[in-house]
Amino acid sequence: MIEFEEVGTLPSGQVKLKFTNTSFDDIIFTLGKVSFTDDVDGATLHYEYDVVEHTNKYQKNDLDKLMGDFIMQLLDRGVKENNLVYTGGTDDNRETNIIESDSE
Repeated sequence: MIEFEEVGTLPSGQVKLKFTNTSFDDIIFTLGKVSFTDDVDGATLHYEYDVVEHTNKYQKNDLDKLMGDFIMQLLDRGVKENNLVYTGGTDDNRETNIIESDSE
């Protein structure tokens, strides 16, 4: 499991994050847009991130892979905990704007 911590916020409100158990522990970053595209073999993850601070040189390809794994971990946890928020798009299969809970 990739561990991380919040280390502050930017003036824009974006949360600054830092890994705590990887070889990239000196990098402070923010996450941006995350999306998927349908492919013949399934779906491809697309994501944006910005490195805000770092003290050592790093291989971008290695960091890109770690970020992809990290985002998939966050998505997996969000689904398992029923705590995943989707914003900024449309759902063509959705028929209403309100989903009522059966637990009332």
